[in-house]
Amino acid sequence: MSLPFAEKPESSRVYQDLKTKVLQNLTADEFDQLKGAMFAEGVNGLEDEYRRLLLLGLASDKLSVSGPIPETQINVVQDITLTTYQTWLAPNKGEVWAIMGASIGSVTGASGNITYEIDLYDTVNDTRLQIVDFTSSGSGDQNLTEIGFPQQFVSYPFQCRVRAEGTFTQINSFAMGFVRVR
Repeated sequence: MSLPFAEKPESSRVYQDLKTKVLQNLTADEFDQLKGAMFAEGVNGLEDEYRRLLLLGLASDKLSVSGPIPETQINVVQDITLTTYQTWLAPNKGEVWAIMGASIGSVTGASGNITYEIDLYDTVNDTRLQIVDFTSSGSGDQNLTEIGFPQQFVSYPFQCRVRAEGTFTQINSFAMGFVRVR
């Protein structure tokens, strides 16, 4: 059944642009591009297109009104050899990501204290919000450390960044998990 008082689905831009796509194969980027090309005027049938977009987003699991979007969870794993900030996630405009947790595989060549920081950096105002700051101590090699903290969210224009300070040769497999919620 069509939306009440809406133009026929055959003339819908949402359906025309995606008519050759299998719903299950629609990517989040393709959905975002379609959404981004629509004007926010709400007249001339666009309100009906918004409803169709919402239905399509929900049916294709590219939009959620209750939590994480399926099949968007990622793990970012990097080795750290520098003591400068490294960007681990820079969301695109309109995206919101939840930070699920972090861990460190091992540290080689540690000498004394090593401080680990995870922060949310505001690229517009050049400010940061530190969400994790912990220190490990010891010499030589250290094994796996899990970093616990309450779930945090990051969205454009913020970035999630990581930094380690201290004397070490390399931090191996510093991992962070993210899942897109919008």
